[in-house]
Amino acid sequence: MKRWLKWTLGTVVGLTVLVSATLLALPNLARHFGGNWLKENTGRTLTLGDLSLNVLTWKLVVENLAVSEPNSEERFAGLGRLEVQVSPKSIFEKALIVTKFDLVAPYAQVIKEGDVFNFSDFAASDKPKEAPPEKPEEPGEPFLFSLNNLRVVNGEALYVERKEGAETQRHTLKRLNLAVPFIGNVPYLLDQYVTPALSLVLNDAPIRGEGQLKLFTEAVEAAVDLRLSDVDIPFYLKLVPTPLPVQVRSGKLGSDLQLVYRATAEKAPELEVGGKVRLSAIDVAEPSGADLVKLPQVNIDLATSKVLENQVLLNGVYIYSPEITLDRNSAGELNFARLGQPAATSEGEKAAEPEPRPAEGKATAEKSAPFLATVKTLLVKNGSLAFRDAVPEGGFQRDISALDLTVSDFSTAPESRAVYDLSLQTDREERLKVDGALVLEPLAVATTVDLSGLSLKEYHPYLSLFLNYPLAGTAAARAGLDFREGVLKVADAALDVQNLQVPFGGEEELKLAHLKVDGVQFDDARQQLEIGRVELAEGAVVLSMDRDGRVSPLNLLRETEPPPQKLEQMPVAAALAEAKPPLSYRVGEIAAQGVRIAFTDRMPKTPVRHVLSRLELSVKNLAGPDAVTSPFRLKSGYGKTGKLDLSGDLVAATGKLNLHSRLKGIAL
Repeated sequence: MKRWLKWTLGTVVGLTVLVSATLLALPNLARHFGGNWLKENTGRTLTLGDLSLNVLTWKLVVENLAVSEPNSEERFAGLGRLEVQVSPKSIFEKALIVTKFDLVAPYAQVIKEGDVFNFSDFAASDKPKEAPPEKPEEPGEPFLFSLNNLRVVNGEALYVERKEGAETQRHTLKRLNLAVPFIGNVPYLLDQYVTPALSLVLNDAPIRGEGQLKLFTEAVEAAVDLRLSDVDIPFYLKLVPTPLPVQVRSGKLGSDLQLVYRATAEKAPELEVGGKVRLSAIDVAEPSGADLVKLPQVNIDLATSKVLENQVLLNGVYIYSPEITLDRNSAGELNFARLGQPAATSEGEKAAEPEPRPAEGKATAEKSAPFLATVKTLLVKNGSLAFRDAVPEGGFQRDISALDLTVSDFSTAPESRAVYDLSLQTDREERLKVDGALVLEPLAVATTVDLSGLSLKEYHPYLSLFLNYPLAGTAAARAGLDFREGVLKVADAALDVQNLQVPFGGEEELKLAHLKVDGVQFDDARQQLEIGRVELAEGAVVLSMDRDGRVSPLNLLRETEPPPQKLEQMPVAAALAEAKPPLSYRVGEIAAQGVRIAFTDRMPKTPVRHVLSRLELSVKNLAGPDAVTSPFRLKSGYGKTGKLDLSGDLVAATGKLNLHSRLKGIAL
């Protein structure tokens, strides 16, 4: 064997032995030098189960690596196994090509004590800062890489914040699993979508995500499927730096969303969001702790929406069994309005506040796209509302249940027409049904209202401002309302009151078994009021007139202080009066039957009592202010044996009366 061949063979064998010995000693070397450096510089302990590097297969394996907290046995970070396989093709492709990257059971914890993190010791360095380069370097060729078969299996992390030794926040991440088939910037990968898959449990809430990414091209595109389950809303609201105007006592969030992001140099970024959102067990209270809103279940079906263009499209919003508390205090402030009120400030604090300065620059002149919200279906099912009002004397309260609302095709776009249907009932068996159509811009409303079972006595707290005595009876009403271009029209309105009782003080009162008003029409623009028929049946009226000529029904009205200025003298009222014609009215017929009237006249020294019994009345075509002839007839008994029969016609506008009378059996 030639000498040079012997030397070459010996050198190769020697290098092989040296490299093999080095690789065999690599774990011990890493433990020794790495452990010593960590111990001396950070006070941390390094433990390493095994470390192997195969230069023939280009494979690195690390097992059971752990780093402790400074001067403690508590684990700071670590991993169960790391396996990296590099392809020899990297040499020929002039790119880093990793064919396998497995990270099993990684762990890390971050602890913040005041303003110091538990990894701050790694950031400390005595190395002087490098001076910035005088001239910016020209960008060189990008580093090419291709990472394939990336996996993170069963990862864990912990984040803790402490202030003065007390724990203020704790977040846990468990069961982190990430799989990425490939990612890289080598030319043959640029136009291919990366399809990562991610799953984890964050603070006991499962999260899943899948997507498609194209990151290393001029047109960046990312599509992500985001699945959340039972995310604790109050837990994360604690992280909001500004205080909320409400207390969120409970609530869970879930979602199955699809997000697509696109960005190019030529166009503004686009973000499309669609999918489903679920809210459950929502409990919101006032800062005082008073109930505000409870939402046991809310489902939102979000159509693909371009949110960066102020566009939100909802296929459906479904709210089941909501509970709402509406409260008005003695100052007339609703609880929802009070939430946005700023805290009271002193005059000195107000003076110290800087005046707002207008925004400068080109951006202020640019207007963003108008906000467009569309809801194809809004459903509220089996809702309830507790209403409390401290404004009227004695207060008022109502508990509303069986609240159902359906809204279809709602949109903020101009001239978009929505259809709605609302029904509810109260704890007093009152029922309300409202349905119709709505256009937001320009504002137009066409609706039908149907109300039944209304107890008049229950609403005396509001009427007590005008009436001294409570009315009694059960009312039902219906009306068709149309409002557009600032004009209100009422069509086919009706009122039906059963067992009406109107007290005048003492034993004097009006009682009617039935009061009906039908065929009511009103046009605000034309100032026209039409009433088809007014019917009074089966009742009695007891009234009197005192020595001053005051009739007792006036006792019902509460005397109020006169306004500081007459209505017609007020500028706004005067302008409205000039813009509208005087009110014209017409009543088709006023009919009464089976009514008894007892009237006592106390103006004479000896009071005189008049009694009309079995009264029947008919007045037709009563109108004004035009002079219209209205025929009438009145028949009744008078006293014990007398009878009245009056007929003729009258003109309400002028007071003209043409009377024909027949009297019988009246004692003079």
